Amino acid sequence: MNIMKNKIFAAALIVVITVFIAGCDVAMITDCELPQDANYELPQGLLEARIAENTLTLTGLTLVLTNNTERRYYYGNPFRIEKLVGNEWVEPGFIDSVLWTLPAFNLDSGDEVEIEKNWENIYGALEPGTYRIIKSYAYLREPGDFDEYEVYAEFMIEM
Repeated sequence: MNIMKNKIFAAALIVVITVFIAGCDVAMITDCELPQDANYELPQGLLEARIAENTLTLTGLTLVLTNNTERRYYYGNPFRIEKLVGNEWVEPGFIDSVLWTLPAFNLDSGDEVEIEKNWENIYGALEPGTYRIIKSYAYLREPGDFDEYEVYAEFMIEM
């Protein structure tokens, strides 16, 4: 029974994300936001992103996602990079159009997962500076009723 519920939730999340992305210009996909439930705020540190040691390169890294909550969250393949310019986070320009596959992966309570992210075909090799990688999670209460949260992991590119 739980396996069937999980499959239904995952399928619903994929449909919602697909409909959401269809309404956004591909080059502007990171500017779109899914609605969030104002009645539920996620305490800091419960969903975490960090960079695995010795994995950072000019074109990618291994991101460690951790769920310290008592709920199941879902995440997908999309991510974005932002560079700190002065006091503002700015997304570097795309070198090509970006199209994402949209599977929904489970991140159960207490789970930690490592995912490799390569941005060479999206942003190219990053120049020296302070950056952050941004990853979204979704909490799905039932089909069509979900919240999305972003987590950040900062890093520096030095020459």
